[in-house]
Amino acid sequence: MIRLETCRSTVRGDRRSRSAITAYLGTGDPTRATATVDAWAELTTGGFALETVPGDHFYLVPERDRLLAAVTARLR
Repeated sequence: MIRLETCRSTVRGDRRSRSAITAYLGTGDPTRATATVDAWAELTTGGFALETVPGDHFYLVPERDRLLAAVTARLR
């Protein structure tokens, strides 16, 4: 996982990415608030999307197939 704090310290002004960023968040994740994840939008001019997935911080395990399908669809 890429840490937002690391990216913020290196991206300033016109150095923002032109690539779209999609963030995935477990709806029951107690470690991340939607507002915190939305901050990734500051790092790009290429668009930002937040996708929520049922589950907690470890949603990747039970929602693996759903997540892989979503990422694959975005890449197409």
